[in-house]
Amino acid sequence: MFWALSFLCVAQLYYNRRFFLIVSNADSMFLIGLAALAIGALPAASATLQSGALCFLAGQVLVAYFVTGKNKLLAPTWRSGARLTQIMHVGEFRFAPVGALLFRQPMIALLAAWTVMVLQLSFPLSVFLPSTIFWIFIFGGLLFHGGIAFTMGLHDFFWSFVAAYPALWFVQTRIAGSFHG
Repeated sequence: MFWALSFLCVAQLYYNRRFFLIVSNADSMFLIGLAALAIGALPAASATLQSGALCFLAGQVLVAYFVTGKNKLLAPTWRSGARLTQIMHVGEFRFAPVGALLFRQPMIALLAAWTVMVLQLSFPLSVFLPSTIFWIFIFGGLLFHGGIAFTMGLHDFFWSFVAAYPALWFVQTRIAGSFHG
């Protein structure tokens, strides 16, 4: 498995460099995931190294959610819902039905924008919470990334982030398990 993952990692690095593809968190997360899994799959990898690789991947996901949420929170256009309306109504990744709804109903845009920001900012707490609440966060992440894939066509976010959710579960069972039993 190590050689296959290493080949995929090198191929993805070449592809990204050749076509200038690292432009989003999804591209970075995909490479980070491949590299972490390749390290964890080293032929002589100890359980500690495998655990470390999963913890690293989980940490990257949690940092990505938090930083993205923080950046949105600092932007007045996100806090007002105007940026979400712009993305869905006239942006490159627009989705006409949702864009029209958000344009006509600014309160829905405001609520949706704040829901996204709260999910992203609070997601790192999920690994400290009991399993029931953790799985609510995971379900929320699935809906969030599924919604992005469906409305905006950005399927890479769905696959690169959701593929890292097992690493989050690994970390959550160790951290929250020590708090909540």
